[in-house]
Amino acid sequence: MLCCDGAAELADISFGDAWLPEFSDDKSGTSVIVSRTPKGDGLLKRMMTKGIIVLNSTTAAKVAESQQDFRSKKVNIKLYMLYAKLVRQKIPTYDAKLGKLELTDVVNVSLRLLGLYLSSKRRLWRFIPVLHKRLVPFLGKVQRFFRGLSIS
Repeated sequence: MLCCDGAAELADISFGDAWLPEFSDDKSGTSVIVSRTPKGDGLLKRMMTKGIIVLNSTTAAKVAESQQDFRSKKVNIKLYMLYAKLVRQKIPTYDAKLGKLELTDVVNVSLRLLGLYLSSKRRLWRFIPVLHKRLVPFLGKVQRFFRGLSIS
């Protein structure tokens, strides 16, 4: 949860699942591939020429659509790091620009971490239904109220 480069933006080539409606029934395992350098382009072209892979072009917008979770990953990393510091967990140092944090992100990350904590302790499992039935709907209302407000 403390990785801010889930899309491998510093790599020559990045691969990711094609989370798009047109591939929902895909049994062959279609991936999104982003090449960022001439070296990466050359490698992909050689693989295609040898019949190792099949490539089809797409737009940057389609790639972004298929990888929507990475936007929240770059935003939420700030919160994960804050929570990690609070519990004295070692955290990595990044020299990367992270996204703008909104109050709704605080709610989402807090819920996710609370759910992970509850599910990791068998004695607390009985509280998971309470989290889903009462707390999540309440926080959804709070989230809609604060939507668009940002914090530094």
